[in-house]
Amino acid sequence: MKAKLVVVALLLYAPTPLNSSQTQQAAPVRSKVNCEDVSRAIESGAYVYAAIKHLWPPSFGTGQGLSVAVEVRPAIKVILHTADGKYELWMNNVGASNGVWQLLEDEAAACRLPPDPANAVKLFKISWEHKELSHAQFEELHGHFMTALTGYIRSVSERSAYFMRTDIMGGGVDASYYAIVYDNSWQHLEIEDWDLPIDHQTDPMIAWVHEFVKFADSAFGRPIASPGHP
Repeated sequence: MKAKLVVVALLLYAPTPLNSSQTQQAAPVRSKVNCEDVSRAIESGAYVYAAIKHLWPPSFGTGQGLSVAVEVRPAIKVILHTADGKYELWMNNVGASNGVWQLLEDEAAACRLPPDPANAVKLFKISWEHKELSHAQFEELHGHFMTALTGYIRSVSERSAYFMRTDIMGGGVDASYYAIVYDNSWQHLEIEDWDLPIDHQTDPMIAWVHEFVKFADSAFGRPIASPGHP
């Protein structure tokens, strides 16, 4: 993913006006999609990434158990999850032959997209597969994630302090990008990280992502981050 796209809140509803004869006993106002707004949201990436945020296995979602989810490539997530004494690794496949972006662009052009991006997930034709993990495997991956998170937060603090001293911001460079979500049913974190060194030092979160992807490759028996993945 070559460009950073920030999901923004979008008002995609336009109220249906009432006739004057309806003013005294008006029925509930129905909303309809503003197709131009949806098309602009698709172009900016806002709608697409808002939809992808809702890609979770049907058996659980955020706020259910403990999860670490990594979007290893657009609309493909690998999720480390535990609940009720089970330890699992999940991965989704998207059935849209032209990709999620093209699918949503086509639906937007036909003005068929739902106003709520969460409902657009139903258009993706998603299938999920999972592997059972041992407690030791889960504990190791989760423990390494926590260590990486601590290092990442420290690097954020250092970068913020540098900015406050110098008022100098970092420059943009093309690089792989990962969206990472941590949720333990009580606390929820979302991280957007680039596969680049931080101030000439290894990014601890990216190092963990590489470890996690390598583990998932072995668990599922194929390179899951490869565009050729089915």
